Amino acid sequence: MKTARQEYIDLLTAQSENFTPAPTEPNELRVATFLGELIDAGHLSGGTLRDQKGVIRAAAPRGMTVQGRLFLEQLKTEESKATLWARTKKWGVPLITYAAGVLTPILSDFLRASVSHVH
Repeated sequence: MKTARQEYIDLLTAQSENFTPAPTEPNELRVATFLGELIDAGHLSGGTLRDQKGVIRAAAPRGMTVQGRLFLEQLKTEESKATLWARTKKWGVPLITYAAGVLTPILSDFLRASVSHVH
C-alpha cells in the first residue's frame, strides 16, 4: 500500500509530464512554461499568457521577488546536498571513523602478536 506522500509524488509526476513541454518541443515553450509557473507561484513578478485550455503559452517576467530569492537559495542548497561528494562527506566520514574505531583494537592485537612471535 502506498503512503500519501508516494501518491502525491505519482500524481504530481503525472501532471508534470502532462503539462510540461518535452525537451524535444520548441525550447521557448518549455521556458515559457517554467517562467509562467514561477510567476504564478510568486517567485517572479510578471505576467503569463494562457490558451483557452489554461495552458501557459508565453510568460513575461519583470523581476524576482523576495520569495523567489529565498526559493533560489533553497534550490541551490538542495542541489549541492544531492551531489555525490556531499553524500560521501555526510555518510563516508562517519563510516570511516566507525570502521577505524572497530579496526584499531584488532590491528593493535595483531601487531602485538606478530611482534611477540618475532622475539
